[in-house]
Amino acid sequence: MQNFDLLDPRNDYVFKRIFAEAPDLLVHLINDVRPDLPSITSVKVLNPSINPAELTG
Repeated sequence: MQNFDLLDPRNDYVFKRIFAEAPDLLVHLINDVRPDLPSITSVKVLNPSINPAELTG
């Protein structure tokens, strides 16, 4: 397991904060995990906010 010094991007909250605030990074991630499919050029995060009820567990 990798040790992350600041915030673990595998955490749902951290992941959503990173990619909702920087959708260009999300485009790169999507294109990197599906290299055999046509590249996408933009994304729209439909629910960029994080509801406190989503932070349980």
